[in-house]
Amino acid sequence: LLLLLPLAACGPSGGAPATYRVVVALSDSPADLATLHLTLGYSHGDFVGNGASVTCALKQTADGETASFVDDDHGSVDASIDATDNPLVAGSAIFHCDFSSTSQPIAADFTLTVLAATDDLDDPVAPADIDVVVTSTDLAPASLVAGSDAGAGQ
Repeated sequence: LLLLLPLAACGPSGGAPATYRVVVALSDSPADLATLHLTLGYSHGDFVGNGASVTCALKQTADGETASFVDDDHGSVDASIDATDNPLVAGSAIFHCDFSSTSQPIAADFTLTVLAATDDLDDPVAPADIDVVVTSTDLAPASLVAGSDAGAGQ
């Protein structure tokens, strides 16, 4: 007797945790951003790594962009990004973090709060005028997770 059961569309079977890649993008901004400081909150699961060793990385690093990421292990990751040489533009992915959960997270599982930002002329941009969103929560490529450079901010 052969019993075939449907496989889950995403994520691990049996409740074992899997690693998902959470991608954050700049959805709207009144100006290109030279600096951006925000928090990424979460309600279930946990980011891979902790403190300054959280596994997050910038999406663009070609022109000297730098970032620091710190997971407070109490529900949020703090991200500070300096993109002075190549400002962040609306519609572009900014960074990703690897997230461990027993079920695939969705964008609504995360909250993004912009704390401060400056434009490419170093003038402040009101946080309320900036829209940052989670655009993807797909399974992270296993080879990238295993070989990631946690906490490198790159």
